[in-house]
Amino acid sequence: MSGGEHVCIGIDFGSTGVRAFAWSVGKTGKYFPNLHHLRVGLDGMSYPAHGYIYDDNEPIYIPRNLAVDREPESLKYGFYLLSGDPHKLMDQYPLMKRLRDTCNDQIRNKLRTGIT
Repeated sequence: MSGGEHVCIGIDFGSTGVRAFAWSVGKTGKYFPNLHHLRVGLDGMSYPAHGYIYDDNEPIYIPRNLAVDREPESLKYGFYLLSGDPHKLMDQYPLMKRLRDTCNDQIRNKLRTGIT
């Protein structure tokens, strides 16, 4: 991208995958799909949105593969849980019930680590 162009960044944090792109809104109008995914990911379009927070193993986030011997949790729901009042969102996101019900300081720390 040439200097002085504005760029729009889009991030779609889904339950199973995260997609990111950049689009130059200047003269070039260039589109750069899947920013992070150019190096990692599962399907060529997104990288995993899950983490492993229910055990003591590391790492919490594995960008390329699913750990078949570990139980994943969508990190998307971590944002809602860390927001302070996940009870208001339960009607919209019933899949986060287990996460909400088992949440403690250790789980919160793992969610923060997995998201960042």
